[in-house]
Amino acid sequence: MLSLFPQPAPALPNLSTLLIAGPYHPSAPIHLALTLNSENSKARTIILSPSRSVFKEDLLRFNDSWLNSHSGDGKISELTSNIVLFYPPTPVHLSLVLSMLHVPSPDSDGNEPTWSDPRTMQISAPSLVVLLEPSRYFLSSTGSPMSSSARTLPSYLSLVNRVFVSISNLTSDSPPKFALFDSQLHNFKLPVVYEPSRLFGEEMSSHQPPQMPVLPVVEKLFQWVGIFEDDPSYIPSSQGDEVAADEGARKQLRLYPGSQDGDNDVQLYHWTEIRRRASSRESEETYFRWN
Repeated sequence: MLSLFPQPAPALPNLSTLLIAGPYHPSAPIHLALTLNSENSKARTIILSPSRSVFKEDLLRFNDSWLNSHSGDGKISELTSNIVLFYPPTPVHLSLVLSMLHVPSPDSDGNEPTWSDPRTMQISAPSLVVLLEPSRYFLSSTGSPMSSSARTLPSYLSLVNRVFVSISNLTSDSPPKFALFDSQLHNFKLPVVYEPSRLFGEEMSSHQPPQMPVLPVVEKLFQWVGIFEDDPSYIPSSQGDEVAADEGARKQLRLYPGSQDGDNDVQLYHWTEIRRRASSRESEETYFRWN
């Protein structure tokens, strides 16, 4: 039973690919991995994130109460040990990691190629591969050396397709599940083609190439799409900010098939994220309450 939340919580439908956009809680990829790993003792998850520091800081800032309370449990520790994390800082590094992921063949007798790296050699094919925040590769503020000519919609699609191809080659059996989490994707736009700012050494006009929303294109590659957003049905209290803070942040997940048009299959999940300090903790933690 796959889920993006600590249990008990609503389960995701049976899926092979999942796209998550919007301001999802930072622990969502961890809960997805834990719930999948709990289904099979041999299940393993690979998480790819552009930045170790950002990933860690987001988790610490959100401070998931359930993870704080259960991460030391023997069962959860075992499930967590089957989560492998890589932090490729650029698209080039991501492509390199994907190309080096390797699973021993059944008839190898332990004789693996000399180029195999112990960090990318997997004891078995993963059951789930998670790619976090690929839009960061396309934002100049991240310090990525990606050239302007590569910051286009086709480049984003090519990056996603590279993951699809790489994980499908890891095993001759059914490929691993694939989940992409991108908190900026619902508002993210990229030009379809690259238009240089200079021509023959002279400045061109200030014309900017037209940009296209990325989400409507990318979502067609995925079986299911989930959009995290504020609950539009929630009416804030009129008694002031203090009462509103006690009520918590009302959230909504809108889940729908990515490869189909129409709203007939839209599923809505509503919950409240409450920040409070437990008696045994020094800092505030986040609790989930289902509405």
